[in-house]
Amino acid sequence: MLRDVLEVFFGLTDKEIRIPLLLGFQLLHNVNQLVMVTPMEAVNILLEVVSRVPFFDGDGKIASYSKDLNRNPDKIYSDWSEIVDYTVPSTTTDGINRVVVQFLSVNLDTVEGPYQVLGSASVTTGFFRPYEKLDCYWSEDRRLRAKDTQLKILQSVNAGLLPVGSESYEQIDDFHGQITVEISIWVPILVTVLMMDYIYGQMRNVDFVKVPSFGVWPTIPVGRMASAADLIAILIIMASIGTGRYEVWGIPYEMAYVEKQAIAEECDLEYWERNEKKIENDLFGTYEQAMPVAINELIWEKSNLNKRTILVQDDPSLEIGDIIMLPDGRRYCITNMSKTVKRGETPLLNLETFKILIGSQSGLVEV
Repeated sequence: MLRDVLEVFFGLTDKEIRIPLLLGFQLLHNVNQLVMVTPMEAVNILLEVVSRVPFFDGDGKIASYSKDLNRNPDKIYSDWSEIVDYTVPSTTTDGINRVVVQFLSVNLDTVEGPYQVLGSASVTTGFFRPYEKLDCYWSEDRRLRAKDTQLKILQSVNAGLLPVGSESYEQIDDFHGQITVEISIWVPILVTVLMMDYIYGQMRNVDFVKVPSFGVWPTIPVGRMASAADLIAILIIMASIGTGRYEVWGIPYEMAYVEKQAIAEECDLEYWERNEKKIENDLFGTYEQAMPVAINELIWEKSNLNKRTILVQDDPSLEIGDIIMLPDGRRYCITNMSKTVKRGETPLLNLETFKILIGSQSGLVEV
């Protein structure tokens, strides 16, 4: 991918490219694209994943250097006679103490929404419909997923005179649940018995008896009174016909490729002390790929505060990004260089460098 950019957009040939063909980085996304960037920005993005920086060397070829300061030095000075001068320039720059690498995860993650109403249902039931099942989907297209769903009863079928049934809920799958309304078995049985008893009561004969001093009077209509009692009971049960209204609440979620962050910062850093550098690169696919870059970048930024200017004998082999080691073991990374050439004098190489922090001097922590 990097070679394509250099050859197609820069027009470089293989002899003009000193960047290795293989960088040791595996692209995990199925689709990787660079959009709305210049060719040089594309090269920077592609090399950023392996902590490298592009530059054109003294031969006019495109090359790169590594920001990994734990690598071996490119030049070791064993004699102080090669070091002409050493100065420490003053600086007042606030250094970077926190690096955030933002990337697009290659793995699907659960993205949850707030706890909310997922669906609603209503039913009218009673002795005439002993069993009712209501399917409740979370969306019209039946594609929305949800978890931890619960039934909220807005109006129960038992809100009438008698408790006539039970209401229950079960989540069937991630996409819908089922509300079950079941009328108690005694309700239709009692209605049937009372109606039969009412018919029987109405069919009873009415007897007449002779009452002294009053003449002939009918007997007390016991059958019809019993029928009236049955009718009242039937009406009470009919009045217990219930209308249930329900809502299903839960946490909706989707499966998506989400943006994640790998963070490296100084130890014991308070939030108001943060001076952050953010790197956004969607070529990273996992935390394991992004974290080494965040650490290398933070060590680089912290070391870059310790600027040093070193004057040495001319050495054509030195390049920007090289690490040199002085006789006392201290290591420095070259960020710029210049040469003064005078007639009759030996050329001297002026190196703008920074001192590389080692061990506990870096004071870093992964977040």
